[in-house]
Amino acid sequence: PYHIYAFLFPMNKFAYLVMFVFVNMWTISIHDGFFLSFDGVINSSAHHAEHHRLFNYNYGQYLTLWDRLFGTHRYPDYPALDPHRDGLKSKPAAGPAASVDDKAKVKAA
Repeated sequence: PYHIYAFLFPMNKFAYLVMFVFVNMWTISIHDGFFLSFDGVINSSAHHAEHHRLFNYNYGQYLTLWDRLFGTHRYPDYPALDPHRDGLKSKPAAGPAASVDDKAKVKAA
């Protein structure tokens, strides 16, 4: 969808390139777990992780303004998002890509 804007709103090719790079870097940063900001105004990866964890909060792309206005803002629960918690790292994989040993561990538990 971002490419359509260049046709609807003509702009300088360098401005388009800068905005394209920004959008890609932003999208990567909110999915990789790197917290750019801990304040409640910028929609950081923690806010986005809460969106994926609970899926009915934090819809904003860049800012939390609209979520705050319409009551869908939820401040991130940082301990629940920590990938190094004991509960997360001690569970063996159980999906189709799991090894036979991992599946046996899941059945035994």
